[in-house]
Amino acid sequence: MPLTPTTLTRLDPAFPLLWRDGTTLQIGDDPGIRVPASAPWVERVLSRMRRGFRRSAFDVIAHRAGAPWSEARRLLAVVEPALQDEPSPPRAARVSALGLTDTRAEGRLCETLEDEGVPLATAEERGSTAVAVVLVPGAAAAVQFAPMLRADHPHLPVAVEPARITVGPLVIPGVTPCLSCRDAEDTARDPAWPLLHGQLVGRDPGRLTLARVAAAGAVAAHLLRGADTARIARVSADGGIAWRSGRFRAE
Repeated sequence: MPLTPTTLTRLDPAFPLLWRDGTTLQIGDDPGIRVPASAPWVERVLSRMRRGFRRSAFDVIAHRAGAPWSEARRLLAVVEPALQDEPSPPRAARVSALGLTDTRAEGRLCETLEDEGVPLATAEERGSTAVAVVLVPGAAAAVQFAPMLRADHPHLPVAVEPARITVGPLVIPGVTPCLSCRDAEDTARDPAWPLLHGQLVGRDPGRLTLARVAAAGAVAAHLLRGADTARIARVSADGGIAWRSGRFRAE
């Protein structure tokens, strides 16, 4: 873990920085946040806010700009509504399909991930730390992903089922719950679950629309950003998303 937060905060680009008069800056045009700017440090601090800053370093930035601490803190409070925290960059992904006959799905998933800002790695990039995003027909089985688990390779199952697409969990071996953890949890809830689940593995998903794949891709991108890695999402045919959380379970 880094010693200080790495999240960057910046003035939202949707809020332009405008001169209202010779001594007043306005952030945004409707209705706008008015900031007295007769002191030279104000424009310097706001300029840095536009480029991005870490909140933990704000006092240092303000001091270097020549700002009195109390006034800089007052400015930070005033412009808070116009600030946004940038999401962490997503992990790179390498997309493949395992036994899925509809070849369009892999391409559509790649397009969606790219649209969501996820870097894509190619199969030729050996030794890559990219997450293996794997499309499978029917429910995802732990045995399908066991080689990746043994190789300590991060992976994200995308199970294309007849009435839904199930995405997750994002498995970081030794760090986040895996599919075997999911199996143990579901079996504890319902002893008949292994028999039921086994009948869903490899099942023909039937007609698959690219809109469904795109919706699943957006969920996959969310998980690849490091948000809720242990969660599993079920994307229904009408685009609804139901989430559940996973946890480590002793086998």
